[in-house]
Amino acid sequence: MDFTVSVLLGTFLLSIAALFIFIWSMSKGLFGDGVAAATEIFGKNELGTVEDPAATALQKGGLQRAMGAVDEGMSAEEEEIRSRADRSTSLVVGVCLTLAVMWLVLASLAGLISSIKLHSPDWLVQYAWLTFGRIRPIHLNLVAYGWCSLAGIGVAIWLIPRLLKTELVGAKYALVGGALWTVGVFAGVVAIAMGYSDGLEWL
Repeated sequence: MDFTVSVLLGTFLLSIAALFIFIWSMSKGLFGDGVAAATEIFGKNELGTVEDPAATALQKGGLQRAMGAVDEGMSAEEEEIRSRADRSTSLVVGVCLTLAVMWLVLASLAGLISSIKLHSPDWLVQYAWLTFGRIRPIHLNLVAYGWCSLAGIGVAIWLIPRLLKTELVGAKYALVGGALWTVGVFAGVVAIAMGYSDGLEWL
């Protein structure tokens, strides 16, 4: 067993152990009361509140009544806090999700090519980077590191300031991180296409 497989296996076993520790701690109540935690995350009158950023105040009121809500929802101050948090993350989230969708489209194209090659192995064999042994890892890496990772980062950057009721500080660093991540994904795909790979999937 080589070093890479050992590291992957060790990481997997460590994550399984951590999962069992987490389940045990939840069963013992070490993370506190769930209801109390919910009141920290959600503001007063926020539960059951219809949220549609594109709706006017009148439309929101109509939606609230249609949902059977009895209160008026969040206060103007709470809505302003949420709006400021959303504005502070909008550029970073937009860039991350746009890049993620771009990688998803390219990954889908690579997946389509590799799928066709399962039925017609001689298709596009004149191009080394389009052989099955290279296009399949390109597809998998674009899905895992391009689409899933950047989409997850974008959603996390959107959620955390919203839940913590604060603005995102240092958005430029998140943009630089997203750009570096994209450059890394691109470099990895080019390296796989050029044949610099050990043939193992997901690496």
